[in-house]
Amino acid sequence: MPPLEQAELFQPGAPRPARRVFLGWERPLVDLAVEFLTSQYSGTLRSTLVVVPSRQSGHRLRDALGRLEPGADIPEIVTPEFLYSPRPDAGATLAGPGETLAAWALALREIDLAPLRHLFPIDPPERNFAWAMGTARDLLGVRATLGEAGLLVADVPERLGDAFGDTQRWREFAQVEQAATAKLSDAGLIDTAATRQAAARSPAPIEGVGDIALVGLPDPPPIAVQTLG
Repeated sequence: MPPLEQAELFQPGAPRPARRVFLGWERPLVDLAVEFLTSQYSGTLRSTLVVVPSRQSGHRLRDALGRLEPGADIPEIVTPEFLYSPRPDAGATLAGPGETLAAWALALREIDLAPLRHLFPIDPPERNFAWAMGTARDLLGVRATLGEAGLLVADVPERLGDAFGDTQRWREFAQVEQAATAKLSDAGLIDTAATRQAAARSPAPIEGVGDIALVGLPDPPPIAVQTLG
């Protein structure tokens, strides 16, 4: 079956129109990917950035390419997160997952719940550290889903508008986000989600890369599509 191509997959007017190529399903994807990359980017593999769904798939593709003739060029193989990885200023320290969770838990223990009745209709039976950690994990799970679309909690109310019934709840959620981000700032840390959003909206050039190939990613995260655009 010949490859199927769809021009301008992401953004029209790009320096080189994007293509969608169907590699087929009659053989393992890793074999088809090696065949496609070596034929389409012959002589330029070293300057091609290959984006794959996971680290494991990256290892498999790298091993398969390494079994080619000795001295063959091996492209840089990354996951979608590489495209919008935060690139903070020198000296800045990004908050890790544990530090982020702790900041949200501390903010939840200290914030006044009375003005947040759409988010917390009733007070918890015991406002202890266990409640704060569990609630922080739940809220950060929602925030991670928003992050896949390149959004922070504070972006949601503006997008929903007042006509949407849950807008006030999102506004209160954004107040918790602001309090937790302030906790990180007080500790000299930068919110990773906000920095990732900024990196997606204004991505830094990737040195030495002439082409980008997404392999096995028919539906990449929206934030990755935004970065590529």
